[in-house]
Amino acid sequence: GVWSATSGLVRFSTRTRGGSWSTAASVPMCLSNRRVALAPLGASRALLAFHGTDDALYVSTYTTGAWSTPARIVTRITGVPAVARGLPGAAAELAWIDPAGVAFHARLVGTTWSSPLRIGGASLVSVALATAP
Repeated sequence: GVWSATSGLVRFSTRTRGGSWSTAASVPMCLSNRRVALAPLGASRALLAFHGTDDALYVSTYTTGAWSTPARIVTRITGVPAVARGLPGAAAELAWIDPAGVAFHARLVGTTWSSPLRIGGASLVSVALATAP
């Protein structure tokens, strides 16, 4: 589980196959006062996307017990980003709303994010993603 605490720290816990949860710990260098987005990327991997306290969009990857240093994707967003497992050929899909209310998308292929692609819309306030099985 991952959540944003009232302090702005993004915290996480992991669950064992036996059902017990680990003690909550901070995701290094992650600060957000909003809900965060999380998607599984396969065995022992996950992607976290969050609206930073500086209004930028960041992502961090969890791989076998450790979070990567957050990478800034764009400098300004509004609302909460959305993430999903990637379509064939990609590890993950990411969507967000810019300050003008327009939706954008980027795809993670290997370790590289694609350039932002404008999806469209006007005066949007939220975005969601899902990947079919």
